[in-house]
Amino acid sequence: MIRLFLLIFLVSCGKYGNPVPPSALAPKAPSDIKAVVNPNGAEISWNLPNFDKRGKRLIGLESVRIYRRKMPSVIGELAGTESASEWELQKEEQISNYVAERENKDPLGAVAVKGSDKRSTGSFLDNNIEQGQSYQYYVVATNQGGELGTPSQILQVTFRGDGEVLTLPNKERL
Repeated sequence: MIRLFLLIFLVSCGKYGNPVPPSALAPKAPSDIKAVVNPNGAEISWNLPNFDKRGKRLIGLESVRIYRRKMPSVIGELAGTESASEWELQKEEQISNYVAERENKDPLGAVAVKGSDKRSTGSFLDNNIEQGQSYQYYVVATNQGGELGTPSQILQVTFRGDGEVLTLPNKERL
């Protein structure tokens, strides 16, 4: 009888549910990516994701990566002498204080999650731009396990010679 009890105890110990693959815990895409030109360059901004790919609230983010590629000029593209450059990482911003804290475990086992970083947005100042040139940007977040999330929508920005910016949000994703 004691052996049976020990066997049941050891087999059931530690099971809380089906295992979740790490990729399902990756963040959803950052949203509302946009650009604003200022005297120092172009500021790209976005909203940080709040949910993972399963649709559950994120427990924490580790970093946000901003990618950019230079687009060909219209004349160069038509002539076949230019094509879009490869995507290049512009910045990886660590979000060390976006760590959730668990508190108030109730008798039924529910856990309240409270974020210690109150930020809901991020931004990047690109001061390495050429007037009259077009660029595309996208943003991707990583969770605390380093899993890459879904990339944001691609934002295409053309910097006109008069200091104004033309932004063309592109609905495609990578």
